[in-house]
Amino acid sequence: MLMITASIAHGALTIGITGRLTPDGCGAVNRILNEASDRCQQVKIDLAGVRLVDQSSVEYLADIRHHRVALINLPSYVRRWVEQVSNQGESKNLGGE
Repeated sequence: MLMITASIAHGALTIGITGRLTPDGCGAVNRILNEASDRCQQVKIDLAGVRLVDQSSVEYLADIRHHRVALINLPSYVRRWVEQVSNQGESKNLGGE
């Protein structure tokens, strides 16, 4: 089960995610980001409650991290996976494998 909350305070959007993050959940997060993009200067996604993620969701998180979105309170295994995916993407962009 997935629960997504969103709150705006002082021009900052914080999206809280609890449960299992899947591509459908990423789509819901993306809709919130798109709706709030004009009103918020700072965006944070709080992943403290995430219990399970899949490969495509990690790729999504790695991608949005490069678009002025701060990922906070990541479980350690999610942080390592996001960093690994980010590093692989940078290697591909540099012509490496």
